[in-house]
Formats: sequence, C-alpha cells, structure tokens
Amino acid sequence: MRYFVYSSLFLCLACSSFERAYENSLSDAEKRHLDTAAYLIRSFRIDYEKGTRSVDSRMRVTREGNRYNFTPVDSMIVYTNDGTMLEKNYYDKLGQLTRMQIYSGSQPNQIITDLVAHDTTLNGQLARYQVVKNGFYPNGQPQTIERWIRVGNKTRKYGKWEYYNADGNLQRTVRYENGKKVN
Repeated sequence: MRYFVYSSLFLCLACSSFERAYENSLSDAEKRHLDTAAYLIRSFRIDYEKGTRSVDSRMRVTREGNRYNFTPVDSMIVYTNDGTMLEKNYYDKLGQLTRMQIYSGSQPNQIITDLVAHDTTLNGQLARYQVVKNGFYPNGQPQTIERWIRVGNKTRKYGKWEYYNADGNLQRTVRYENGKKVN
C-alpha cells in the first residue's frame, strides 16, 4: 500500500493555517521583541485538525511590516492527540526540508515513508532531488525506492525506481527521465 502522496512534499509545510496558529500563539512580549530584533527562535506546540494532532517545532520568526514569517529550525514533529509520533521532518539552516519520516499511526516507531532531499542542478537549472523509500516490510526492508526531481514548480519521476520483495531481493527496476518511463 502506498502511504505517501509525493505532491504534498512540495507544499509549504508552514501553510497559512499553520502560520495563523503560530502567529496566534505569539505573546505580546514576543511581538514587541520582533519590533526591534531581526528574529526570534521559539518552540511551538500547535494543535490542529480539531484537536486530533499537534505539531512540536522550533521556528525562526521574522517580521515584515504586519506579517510574521515562520521558518522551521532543526526539526518538526507531528503527533496524534494520544502522543503517537506520526511524522518527523528535518530542515537545513535555510529552512528547507532535508529529510521526512512518516510513521505508522497504528505501529509505534515503524517508519512507512523515509524521504531524503537535497539541492542539485539539472540541465543548468537549480533542482530539488528527492529519494523516497515507501512502505517497509517488518524486517526494515523498503518496498520501493523512488527518485523525484523538482525544477521550478514541476515535479517529475526521475532516475531508477526499485521494487523489492520482503526478503530484500530486487524484483524489478524502472528508469525515468523527465517524468517518462525509458525502459
């Protein structure tokens, strides 16, 4: 079963509903601090989805006029209301996602998707390259290893995709270039 929808990866994790929740949690003293300081590093624990989940993260908060900007620092963890970890995201110094681990809500500490991302160039253009391990067998072996490339606002399948059985034996590979199957 496929648990991860790749297009969600490229949406800003601090979407407008998160930003509103973060902004609403800032104290008056923190807002006054941002009147004179360049930034503030703050830990957040935000409840969302009607109390069913919460986010625990550190954010770099900056202010531009009346608007506050929130950039992830280090990591962000998403929990269910009973404290089960669902997702852990790691960020670089610029706030770009470098790794995302999605956990099974029903089996604690079992990763169902593991993504690693970094910047690269493709045909002279800046690109974001991602390797996604989707679905894991009980022995820890991934079911698939996928590769994606994002140039501008377009995300495509890229490179070799690998499909494994539960014993860790490679069952088949498929190669993609510019989103199209080439073998």
